Amino acid sequence: MVWPWMFPDAGSSDPRGWHVFSPNPTDPLMNMPARFSVIASLFASITVIAQGPVAEEGDASYHAGYFFNAIELYHRAYAGTGELEGKAVLLFKIAECHRMLGDAEKSAAWYDKATKAHYDDPIAYLHMAEALKVQGRYDEAILVFRKYREKNPGYAAADDAVHDCEQALAWRKEPGRYRVDPEVLLNTPQYDFAPAYADKRNEDLVFTSSRPAATGTSNEGCIGGSTFDLFMSRRDRLGKWSEPVKLPPTICTEANESNAVFNTRRTIMYFTRCPHEKNEALGCDIWMSRKVGNEFVEPVMLPLAPIAITGKKDSSVVVVEHPTLSADDGIMIFTSNMSGGKGGLDLWMVKLGTDGMPLGRATNLGSAIDTKKHDQFPFPRSNGAVFFS
Repeated sequence: MVWPWMFPDAGSSDPRGWHVFSPNPTDPLMNMPARFSVIASLFASITVIAQGPVAEEGDASYHAGYFFNAIELYHRAYAGTGELEGKAVLLFKIAECHRMLGDAEKSAAWYDKATKAHYDDPIAYLHMAEALKVQGRYDEAILVFRKYREKNPGYAAADDAVHDCEQALAWRKEPGRYRVDPEVLLNTPQYDFAPAYADKRNEDLVFTSSRPAATGTSNEGCIGGSTFDLFMSRRDRLGKWSEPVKLPPTICTEANESNAVFNTRRTIMYFTRCPHEKNEALGCDIWMSRKVGNEFVEPVMLPLAPIAITGKKDSSVVVVEHPTLSADDGIMIFTSNMSGGKGGLDLWMVKLGTDGMPLGRATNLGSAIDTKKHDQFPFPRSNGAVFFS
């Protein structure tokens, strides 16, 4: 699955990474290797240095999405090399693994080590600045963004990132009327994300988690923990959340299940399922389960990927994931890298029938929205606009 904590692409024109579009009413209707193609060329360019067998094994783990394993291998390779340039490269690679795991604190520390070891690609400064910004260390982030701007004068978006940090510092001095606090009764030291209300009273919450109660362990090499499963918690009249309970085995399997979304009536749940087999990613698909009372029936896979429609397998591992619905439940927007897109992960849409199943083939949202980079995580608003990253 596409990791929801990935930072914006280094080449993005907007350092904040978020975009919004409003659909034209006249218009008709990130497997592991797919998600990491953004920086594959970057890794390819630095693997010619200090490449012993252990470092090469680390590279293979990284490109397969097994970042937790890759970190251990890079540490071993670092201990076994005395060449300074090679050490700097390995420090950068360790930082990249922590970045892909969403650990901003560790990634910033390792990028700092890489730059101090004279790693010569300025991208390390950009990623370090982004990691500092994520942590709210805005003063430090400003200095590092400016350092990156000095080393890469053509990247004017760094100035926008500096402005964002300065704005955040100003907000700290004069906070608004909104406050965001962590929900301690739902969160764990593991990954907890993608909440969705499962009932019309907005008292039942379904969310994704890799907490120890999850079913499988196929993510051990990826994130050092369990698979992602869907959990439910109920809020009582006092606003207190109950202990989250994993959804039944018909939904939560040895595969990764994540990113649930419900229709307006809360009678249909769509979610992403990404199976693995012998440490091999097999892509992802969107599944649908009907909710009868408080029970979820056996889910069915939506025929959205090319092989499900034409019987012809795509040339790469195909991911179809992150569903979201229009206000009238008539259109689903989702993320995929299937053929016919603009490159990387794109946003696609498909019409849905009254039974919740697709009507016809999915349509790419086109070059006005999709780019050669990753375009993902769609989220609709009631006014018809859709935010995405």
